[in-house]
Amino acid sequence: MDSATPMWPASKHDLTLYMLVAYAPNSLLRSFLRRTPLKPKEGTNPLVYAAYFNKGEHARALLLRGGRLNRRGWDVNGLFQVLPIEVALQTHHYSMVTLFVEEGSTIPPHIFTNSFFRPHRPFSIPFPIARILLQTDDFLE
Repeated sequence: MDSATPMWPASKHDLTLYMLVAYAPNSLLRSFLRRTPLKPKEGTNPLVYAAYFNKGEHARALLLRGGRLNRRGWDVNGLFQVLPIEVALQTHHYSMVTLFVEEGSTIPPHIFTNSFFRPHRPFSIPFPIARILLQTDDFLE
């Protein structure tokens, strides 16, 4: 494991799904999901791992097997409960943001506030991604 890989508290994370998403090829994850129903450990969401590690094909496989975009899970460091789209935005994995929006992810209100309406934004969003977010039902409400 290299030094850039975060450690995770075993008590919080779903070790099997974490390892499959972070390190295994997509074919191994798909094989696992064909044999075992997707039942993440309470409080976790493997789509959060996919967003963090920028694993689009893994995310698609999880979604096909019942992965839930609008379910919070522990971030990779085990500090906060987050939605997959929040992780994708924070890590600048914009292909994941696009995938999650296309698949129906909810956009939390604080994303709009922090991204568009604060003078000192915590993170900037490229225009094409901002346009995608602004076209969601969550912004229009």
